[in-house]
Amino acid sequence: MSDPLGVLAMIERLRSRAVTVPGPTPEQEEAERRRELAERLVRMGVPRRAAEIVASPDLRRTASVVVAERLARGEGCICVLAGGNGRGKTVAGGVAVWRRPGLVRAATALARPFPGPSVGEDPLQPWIRTKMLVIDDLGMEHSPGGYAASELLRIVNEREGALRPTLITTNLTAQQARERYGDRLMSRLAGDPLGWQQVVGADLRREPG
Repeated sequence: MSDPLGVLAMIERLRSRAVTVPGPTPEQEEAERRRELAERLVRMGVPRRAAEIVASPDLRRTASVVVAERLARGEGCICVLAGGNGRGKTVAGGVAVWRRPGLVRAATALARPFPGPSVGEDPLQPWIRTKMLVIDDLGMEHSPGGYAASELLRIVNEREGALRPTLITTNLTAQQARERYGDRLMSRLAGDPLGWQQVVGADLRREPG
């Protein structure tokens, strides 16, 4: 086949000079998947640092994480993870909404009602309707009038009635929780297969690595 204008020859020269751009490596693809997981968790309300730990290949299956996984599998309906700082409770909350998508909300929001999207709409309905709810750091809210305690009990009652799991994290002792939130909440916990879980062990934030 003749090529008087040299077009075919030029195309062949250009083809021989083309540089093949390699695709992402398996390691790069895995890193991207983990980044996307962390961003998805952040959108659900997980604090960024906790979301990055959940998405990390080095996530440790601490006692808190194991309990969160059991709750997400449906082994209970309401669970409190109680213990000091650095016991992995917030990370466990991230694991809970990873396994069963939902919302993570700070307990401080219970003490200061905020308006719903429209007039007359209950602003806590998203808390009640979501598949998995994590209320983080119960006890940090300032609500001397008892507003937060009554709203917490309402949320727990409605979610339990609909068989929607709720995970609560706190630094309070069982006695302190009883004094602040009453016997009705503690009764709910006592009747659940998971209920009140006291998390002990070393402060993970102080461990090397």
